[in-house]
Amino acid sequence: MAHADIVVAHCRLSDGSPPDELTLDPDFPLLAEAFAVRGLFCRPIAWDDPQVEWRDFGAVLIRSTWDSDLHPEQYLAWAEAVEAGTLLVNPYPVVKWCLDKAYLADLEADGVPVVPTQFVPPGQAWGPPGGEFVIKPAISAGGRSTARYRPDELAPAGRHVEDLHDAGRCVMVQPYMDGVEGNGELKMVYLGGNFSHAVRVRPILELGTGVVERMWERATFPELAEPSPAELAVATAALEAAERRLGVELAYARADLVPDKRGEPAVSELELIDPFLFLGFAPEAAGVLALRVSALM
Repeated sequence: MAHADIVVAHCRLSDGSPPDELTLDPDFPLLAEAFAVRGLFCRPIAWDDPQVEWRDFGAVLIRSTWDSDLHPEQYLAWAEAVEAGTLLVNPYPVVKWCLDKAYLADLEADGVPVVPTQFVPPGQAWGPPGGEFVIKPAISAGGRSTARYRPDELAPAGRHVEDLHDAGRCVMVQPYMDGVEGNGELKMVYLGGNFSHAVRVRPILELGTGVVERMWERATFPELAEPSPAELAVATAALEAAERRLGVELAYARADLVPDKRGEPAVSELELIDPFLFLGFAPEAAGVLALRVSALM
């Protein structure tokens, strides 16, 4: 294996693919160029490649490890082992906290506006929140195993919950925030603790399609956006709450916001492990992230 100063951790193309067939983060070429400008060589490697000695590298930057929800225990063990041998960005405590979307309850407890969420572990009864609603697993990535339901679709929704429970997974039940139909979802990117840029995407959850497993294949038509002061305040509050709880400074983060029932911004997800960062929408962003990682080494 050729030497690299930095490993950019990815996932395999599919669950059965060999470790050299990767799902590349679209931002990778920009990052590779930004690291090269700083005299650092990086290469993409599958996070679950058993042949890799992670301590041989100066840093491991997590990017498109987008199958972590399929192997959560293995993934956490990998992240902990990597951090024991080298620099992991973002660090293991962040990975452990953010892998399970139970972190939304922590953010809410810290006063951050979030989408109301009912967490339903296996064996516990659930109830619809009123109006259209969304069901998905608490540990999820890429919108896998997610569906949007009408109030009269309790039977298929119940089967969805039952299937997830049978697989030993905790379920999230959320009201569908219909304000997203007009405003879309705002993805706020932070690099080195500072706001970098925001991208607005169209909603992709549709009624009548059932459980979707490959949500990422749907077009979202991202556009560069200027956040409102309220949106910037909510996203920044979420980021600061996470850093206080975890006692770390985040190299990168993405706060996803939707309008709540009053039209005010609320956090739908705080992505701190492997979010797509839309680096191509901000010419200086890749350089900022590369500088941050190199400063930590």
